[in-house]
Amino acid sequence: GAVTLTVESALPEEEAARLGVRDDGPGLSAEARTQVLRGPFSTKGTGRGTGLVTARGLCKGRGWRLELEEGDGTCYRVTLPAT
Repeated sequence: GAVTLTVESALPEEEAARLGVRDDGPGLSAEARTQVLRGPFSTKGTGRGTGLVTARGLCKGRGWRLELEEGDGTCYRVTLPAT
């Protein structure tokens, strides 16, 4: 499948920039959407599912936000405040 990377700067609603990563897969189920950023959770078996939780913690520690956007495929966005 395809993965798309987007970069938005100077967001009008806040002084921030946003990075987005979207795939063209089937998206996440409702259960997966509620669990994936809390972890550990994986659709690929045991022993996985900590990467997004770790990434979210790293982002939070830097004052950034990691969020899941619903829609076609799966999209994660990292919002970085302007400094």
